[in-house]
Amino acid sequence: MNREKVIDDKLNRAFELFESNQLIEAEELYQECLKRIDTSSTKYKAALHWMGYVKSELKKFDEARSTDLIALGCSLRGLGEIYKATGEFEKAKRKFEQSIQAFTDGDDHVGVNEVNRMLDEF
Repeated sequence: MNREKVIDDKLNRAFELFESNQLIEAEELYQECLKRIDTSSTKYKAALHWMGYVKSELKKFDEARSTDLIALGCSLRGLGEIYKATGEFEKAKRKFEQSIQAFTDGDDHVGVNEVNRMLDEF
């Protein structure tokens, strides 16, 4: 079975666990998947989104907030990449700066560093 299929199956299983209120197991499985997924992918953003729900249901509100801020940072980074690719450089720069703020607020230093490297290309 290829790597992508394994991750997809685990993400589906994590969602099923969430839906059946097996929150700790869902949290563990999402965490495992997030370690293996490319942080710039849509799949990563979706997994973060659902992890935020799991954290909220577990009453881990600070962790849920951080998770959602990181997901926001990923989305803003994606918008910045789109604007950059279409030549809208000022919009791209603003989205990258907003992304850095979201990553900073979510305490994601890796995200901050990645987007700072993108900004350095301007």
